[in-house]
Amino acid sequence: MATTKSTKQWIALAAMGLGVFMGLLDVTVVNVALPTMVTDFKTTFTDLQWVLNAYTLVYAVSLMIMSKLGDMYGRKKFS
Repeated sequence: MATTKSTKQWIALAAMGLGVFMGLLDVTVVNVALPTMVTDFKTTFTDLQWVLNAYTLVYAVSLMIMSKLGDMYGRKKFS
């Protein structure tokens, strides 16, 4: 019984770690493409940085809203 619980905890930790990693990757991967986007869109780096900042803010706010809804309603079983 203890081994099963421990295994489930490690799987949950790995899933949470993967989720956090993908969230950070989602926000930071655009920085690599910014120089190419500057030349393709014929705009300034500052303008594109504002777009990235807006995306990051929307992502953070929606994450907070979803976590609050999860706290209010808890887990529900789908079927």
